[in-house]
Amino acid sequence: MESSKAQFKVRVRVESSIYPRDEALASFFREFRARHATAADEERLMKRSLDALADCKISEAIRLLPVLLTMLLETLCSASPVVRSSAFAALCRIAAGVLRKTGDETHRSLVLSQFVQYIMTNPNHDEKPLYLVILEEWERVSADEKSPVSERALNVSWFLLDIAVKAIALKLH
Repeated sequence: MESSKAQFKVRVRVESSIYPRDEALASFFREFRARHATAADEERLMKRSLDALADCKISEAIRLLPVLLTMLLETLCSASPVVRSSAFAALCRIAAGVLRKTGDETHRSLVLSQFVQYIMTNPNHDEKPLYLVILEEWERVSADEKSPVSERALNVSWFLLDIAVKAIALKLH
């Protein structure tokens, strides 16, 4: 106890036992739990559930935001490139929806900032690190400046950068 080094680390993994009332969110939660199968059919179902998040009620998404964002970040790090692009698009859609719903479209959202600051952790995967996935996906969608995902990514760029910076800091710590 005399040294200033930490004696142990504590990690919290957010899991949800709550069943969302919104069908798009419920579908994503089901597919996320079943995602460990590698069959092409499972990948198709996961992609479809991620794409369906565009139709979710943002007020319901806000209610489950910490769990939802954690699941999206984990999906980004562990999925195939096709699913990863859908997860990135869903992340940008949800973040932009939170900004609209909370009236923070021109400023940083307190809800999203607090998620990054207090809840977000790096997913435990040996594949690509979170910061690298976020930046690669952002670069990929930015190539098509007229796409809705590119526009959303630009609108929530501060959030994406906050995620990348914290992921780097966690990786180095």
